[in-house]
Amino acid sequence: RWWRRAAEQGLVEAQSRLGEFYDFGKGVAPDRAEAAYWYRLAADQGHAASANNLAILYQAGDGVPRDDGEARRLLRGAAESGLAVAQRNLGALCLLGVGGSADAEEAARWFARAAEQGDPFSQWKLGELYEQGLGVDRDLSRALAWYRKAADQGFLEAKEEYRRLLGDSTAA
Repeated sequence: RWWRRAAEQGLVEAQSRLGEFYDFGKGVAPDRAEAAYWYRLAADQGHAASANNLAILYQAGDGVPRDDGEARRLLRGAAESGLAVAQRNLGALCLLGVGGSADAEEAARWFARAAEQGDPFSQWKLGELYEQGLGVDRDLSRALAWYRKAADQGFLEAKEEYRRLLGDSTAA
């Protein structure tokens, strides 16, 4: 009740929190349309996490019509504000061509920004891009370095890739 009052008065953090309550069913019945409403209000005020959460709803068509273009637009704004999870999510959309054309170079730039902030998925994905030479020049030493960073955080896929690539490079 207090969160709603604050949200209705325009407090961006309360709008975001109320969106999360409805999105994840915290103290209320899950209602993705209601979550989207509150996320939109917060996102329109520049709240990056709300824009990221709203983008996820648009990608799934959950509570809002499915709109990959709108998801990509929302993620771009959140990513530009420095939110690592949005940078990672935008990198994935760019790589796959969801909501726009595929662009491996742009994907690599977004994964790199998130990876530099310590996001293990982005570190792993950046390792893959360096290993494959996709969107970046092929560089096995950089691939190993990014795999290692993600593996050091417990990211299992990166541990496997690191061991595989290390084994391949020592066998040569």
